Amino acid sequence: MANLKTGAEASLPADLPGQEDRRGQLGRLVAGPPDLIDRYIVERQDDEAMPATTRYELAMLRRMFTLALRAGKVGRKPYIPH
Repeated sequence: MANLKTGAEASLPADLPGQEDRRGQLGRLVAGPPDLIDRYIVERQDDEAMPATTRYELAMLRRMFTLALRAGKVGRKPYIPH
């Protein structure tokens, strides 16, 4: 059985390229303007992405925030529409 890591053990090493940028992106999304996710949805529609693709991307974003909240990486989970 695989040895699954949780919390700080599961975080990526700091020496990976761009790692510091990824850590800040979640915080900026939480602290950003409330319509940021709505603007993303409109942008994806303008890009002619299929609705199922956009729903899948939003589901992954919701999951990412759930895991980040559980690991203490963010203080709250923003509302992400279904």
